[in-house]
Amino acid sequence: MRKNFLITAYLLCLALIVSAQTEVLKIKSTNGKHFAFNIDFNNDGKMDILIRDYTPSGILYFYENTGSGFNLSFTLNIPAYSNFNMTKASNVMEQFYYDVDNDGNKDLLIYSANHASCTSNSVKIYWWNATSPYFSDANFTDLAINSPFCVGAYFVDFDNNGLKDVYIRSASGTGTMHQNNGSRNFSQVTTFNTGRDIGANFYDYDGDGLQDLAYTKNGWADSHLSLTPKPPSIL
Repeated sequence: MRKNFLITAYLLCLALIVSAQTEVLKIKSTNGKHFAFNIDFNNDGKMDILIRDYTPSGILYFYENTGSGFNLSFTLNIPAYSNFNMTKASNVMEQFYYDVDNDGNKDLLIYSANHASCTSNSVKIYWWNATSPYFSDANFTDLAINSPFCVGAYFVDFDNNGLKDVYIRSASGTGTMHQNNGSRNFSQVTTFNTGRDIGANFYDYDGDGLQDLAYTKNGWADSHLSLTPKPPSIL
């Protein structure tokens, strides 16, 4: 009896501790699909939270870490059906959140596509602002797409010059590569066409210091390794 009482008391105390340490960030959504990412968007050394509300309207919520809780700092209206590489792995975060213009502050790569019809395609880089709001819909670069059909976009340094380029995959199989020329200027270069695909990822799989491309095609895995890429193209 005493043992059961002690267990009950312990669980009650644990629940109170968890409750005291838990903060709920409330967001109204039309379909309830939210994805959270850890980013220090104001560069104050404290990890903030970016929440994507996946609705046709497209909204990003930026919650600032005050040290004692989280406050909504600002929102960013983005194109309908917007998305980014939805993984929290640190090595893959760089594929959509990276200091592309080398100003010491990280920028956001956002792509959009209505995957029900493969329409409403766009790819934009939102540049970091020195003051709040740190990202705005007035400070971005719109990137052209060779085949706007259910696209996805990734930061990758394909030519190994220290500048992140942008690769845009398309479900049609026709990719687009934007070479980073510095000073927020990009130029299109020839790239590898995967054939009809639904996903892509970059990593130095063979350890030679060069980024390789892995992609999936219509639900089965296929891969292409650019072992000796010849800039300005991925082979």
